Amino acid sequence: LECYRCGVSGCHLRTTCSAKEKFCAKQHNRISTLWWHGCVETCTEDETWKFYRKCCTTNLCNI
Repeated sequence: LECYRCGVSGCHLRTTCSAKEKFCAKQHNRISTLWWHGCVETCTEDETWKFYRKCCTTNLCNI
């Protein structure tokens, strides 16, 4: 699985996930306004006034 991850210049860098990491995730902390993209082992989608998380399982789906 390949996912996007964040770097200094934004969240468009590609990374190859480990065998344990089955999901790509995109998270947004609405309080700090920080984004995080990357590979995760488990993922539960969430959307509240302060936090957003989207999970997916296909290559580069977490744009």
